[in-house]
Amino acid sequence: MRLQLRRWSRAAAFLVAVGVGMTLHAQPAQEGLFDAAFDAVMRREGPEYGSQRRMQAKHPHPEVQMQWGTGDRTVSVRYFVLDSPESASKLLARLIVQLPVAVRKTEGFGDEAYALVVHSEKTPGRIWFRRGRVVLDVAAAGEGAPQRFARLFGEVVARSTAGRGNRP
Repeated sequence: MRLQLRRWSRAAAFLVAVGVGMTLHAQPAQEGLFDAAFDAVMRREGPEYGSQRRMQAKHPHPEVQMQWGTGDRTVSVRYFVLDSPESASKLLARLIVQLPVAVRKTEGFGDEAYALVVHSEKTPGRIWFRRGRVVLDVAAAGEGAPQRFARLFGEVVARSTAGRGNRP
């Protein structure tokens, strides 16, 4: 009886782990969802940063990273589109916990947001935030630049169904 119970416990644990993994899985079909809109924002609001480079990663959650830069000034955004606002909130929490730097909770960037506590002018500022089913990580150098670009990218996401927490 004990052997059967152990097997059942292992099977149940496996199913729970798979369920959690599926809940946190970003949607591959949503990759690249904001690329054109983010690039348009940068052409309009930050033409001095030049053209963008797009990178795509496939580790635990599909993510898209875009970067614009000129000289030592860069703006980058990394984003994840998940299955639900709850999944996005869990991913954001995991990203924040893993950081080896100090962050503080901040307001005005979506449903929940955190900002890097910057210790020098040379360190790019960074804001991580969630809006609906989307998690964004925005980094930029210069006074007020991270907040400026995080708000602009957040506005783009807010106009989307994913930004409102809805599925396409």
